[in-house]
Amino acid sequence: MAKFLDTQAISNELMKLIKDAKEKIILVSYSFKVNPQIQERVKTKSKIGTLSEIVIVYGKTELKTSDLDWMKEIKDLKIYEKPNLHAKCYLNEDRAIICSMNLYDYSQQNNIEMGILITKENDGDAYAELMDEINNIKINGIRKSIEELEVKEKDTKLIAEPLNKLNTGKPNTTAKNDQKPLTVEQKLDIELLKDSVTICRRTKK
Repeated sequence: MAKFLDTQAISNELMKLIKDAKEKIILVSYSFKVNPQIQERVKTKSKIGTLSEIVIVYGKTELKTSDLDWMKEIKDLKIYEKPNLHAKCYLNEDRAIICSMNLYDYSQQNNIEMGILITKENDGDAYAELMDEINNIKINGIRKSIEELEVKEKDTKLIAEPLNKLNTGKPNTTAKNDQKPLTVEQKLDIELLKDSVTICRRTKK
């Protein structure tokens, strides 16, 4: 029978779910951010080597290098991006948490969250339907590697800087002084962006 969880109970059950996992850990959340305690638990389970599957499914969100570094230590990690994902659920082979809480500290420490805990033993149909939905998301999602995500994060920074100059007319003063010079291709991209912005402004007039 499903069990109601408040904010603290969600955090406690999530840590227990990861700790007790014997076959798999699946984390589904819009945000890519994961708090340090969960990171450590998942890394420990990975290093023990008893799991056949560790999966992270995330929505369309901004990436930071710091959000990726810990994942490099997880062997055979599978990552999927599903742009329209807004669900949050976390499960192992025996039980699942379906809730409103993301995996980063702010949600756990500041928000009022609610959720339910279901088990494969007592809520077999609901657990099976949840697994079917997650498999559907994985099949229709975009499989990502850490290397691809790192490139995406770097590309976002390269695009953001010239766009910031176009919007303000001033360079980004928070940028590091040791940035590498742009390549010829990147300079051409910036010129194309400038042309596009100019055309858009003229069209609006």
